[in-house]
This record gives sequence, C-alpha cells and structure tokens, in this order.
Amino acid sequence: MYRLYLLKMLKMFFIHSFLSPFINLFSLKPPINWVFHPQKVTFPMCKGLKYLRFAVFLLQFVTVLTSESFLYLLFRKYPLFIHRLATRFASINVLYVKLFQAVAFNNHLIDDETNHALMGFTDNVPRSFHDIRVDELIDVCDKYDIQLPDGYESPINSGMISIVYKGVWRKNGQQCIIKMKRKHIESRLAESIENIQLFLYFLSLLPISLITMIKKYQIFELIHRNIDVIKQQTCFSTEVKNMMRIRENCRNLKYVIIPEAEQEVTEYNSNFIVMQYIVGMKIAEIACQTVSHS
Repeated sequence: MYRLYLLKMLKMFFIHSFLSPFINLFSLKPPINWVFHPQKVTFPMCKGLKYLRFAVFLLQFVTVLTSESFLYLLFRKYPLFIHRLATRFASINVLYVKLFQAVAFNNHLIDDETNHALMGFTDNVPRSFHDIRVDELIDVCDKYDIQLPDGYESPINSGMISIVYKGVWRKNGQQCIIKMKRKHIESRLAESIENIQLFLYFLSLLPISLITMIKKYQIFELIHRNIDVIKQQTCFSTEVKNMMRIRENCRNLKYVIIPEAEQEVTEYNSNFIVMQYIVGMKIAEIACQTVSHS
C-alpha cells in the first residue's frame, strides 16, 4: 500500500513539475488541469506522511522556481515570469500565490498592475465538484426557502476559502448571496500551512548572509501575518458577528452600505453565510475608472 502511494505521488509530481514547463514553452500557458492533490490519496496516517508531503512540496517549489527562472533568462519578460510563476503555484495550492503576492507587493517587487493580476488568482480559484457541499447546500436552500436560479454548478465567485452563489428568496423575490465554505478546506489549509512552516524552519538554517536578506524582505513576518488572517477567514460565525457589528457602527453613514447577514442560517450550519445582495463594484474597478477619467 505504501509503495503504491509513493509511486502515485512521484508519478503526479513528475508530470506536474517536469513536463509542464516544456509542453507549454511555446503557448506560454501553464497547465491548470494537471493538479497534484496528495490530500486526496487516503491511507492510514503515519508520522512520516507529514515529512513525505513536505518533501513533495519542496521538490515542486524548487522545480517550479528553477524552471520558470530559466525561461525568464531566455525571454526576459518579467510580468510574464510573475504570471507563469503564480499560475503554476496556484495549480499546486492557491495559498502559496496569496503568500507570494503579500511578500512581493509589500517589498515593491511587483507593480500595481501585476498585483491586480495576482489578485485574480485568489478571487477566481479553480473549483471542482469535490469542493461543493451539495447535500448541505440543498438542505439550507430548502429550509430557508431559497432558490438557486443557475444551480449549484454555476457560482458567481470562488475564493480560496469559499464558493459564492446568487440566490433568490421565494417569499419576496429579492436576491441574496449564499457563501459556502469549501469542503475539507480546514484540513487542506492545515496541510499547506504545515508545509510553509517547515519551509520557514529550513530557511532559518541558511547561512547568515541569506538570513539577512530574508529579514530585509520581512518574509517571516509577512507570511505569519497572512496565515493568521487566512485562519480567521474559515470561521463564518466570527465573520457574521463582525458584519453585524460594523453594520451597526456604520448605520448613520449614508455612503457606507453593509449587507445584512442572516445569523440564523450560520447558527444552523456554520459552513454557510446568507446575506443581502448589493450591486456594486470592486475597489480595483473603481481605481481603473478613476485613472481613465483623469
């Protein structure tokens, strides 16, 4: 059993890390479908599994970084290099893109345009049927009399933590938003964070000259700060309470509109948030319009 598991991991790693950059050398489109998910291969847990997963992660990280650096030396196109790097990291786990974005943007290694492009990865994370809590979604919609006009296969957004649907209250025909936590997201995040923490530990063992460079870019601080924020995003009960508190604090401000959340839904199922649908624009879109008019 262990031999078969190891062979499957090595096979998927070889396909993802070694073949993908050369197959897509001319199209310059890194593969999205060849995604390696070690957490989907199940067998009795053992202590060595953590280090085996970390070894696979480390090999993937080094291979992606070196192969894309080699392509950058050939083409000398920095935005393309960042885009391909982020795309391949996203195919492993979008958490790595989010951390990469935080470190790069805070240290002025990327411009605003590239940062907005990276935000696109975290705002439109690839999803699959295995991410959807179908039974729970149907149960919540039936209990609170909500209709999904486009069905559960057509969300309007998919983030790293959750998948978002537009629904309609049958009682009054008003639109609402259903925010659903991805299935098994806590365990998947825990594994990814564990890999990152082990990676940071090995970085701390590097020579003093490299440690000085790492401290200059505040890599440790930025990563730990973002990990804490991401962990908090998995608690929908806290998110609903924060929405209600901010809505109350801003009730007299006409230019601030906070959607009203149905606390009863989250109390019934902590993997869901149902809130008022508000038509609006993203901050990035407002910024683009401001620049075009100026």
